[in-house]
Amino acid sequence: MPFHRFEDLETVRLTPHLSSAESPIIEGKYLYYCLNQKKAGTGSELHYHPNELVIFTLQGKVNAVVGKDRRIISPGTLILIPPNVRHS
Repeated sequence: MPFHRFEDLETVRLTPHLSSAESPIIEGKYLYYCLNQKKAGTGSELHYHPNELVIFTLQGKVNAVVGKDRRIISPGTLILIPPNVRHS
């Protein structure tokens, strides 16, 4: 199905062993897209995966780690994480 609305999808815990993220997920063959939400003060463990990851911050601040780079990200910033690069 090519058309999706997040409010029509069930919210799930993405990777409970790594992250506090909860989101509805739209899955394709090579990627998935989610409206990732985390409670303030929570986050994820450093990890990596074989696919690229794109994060676009809508609200709040993100303490982002990508490889050896660490930044506090504010709304409007896009983070592009290459495949197999540790991030949190």
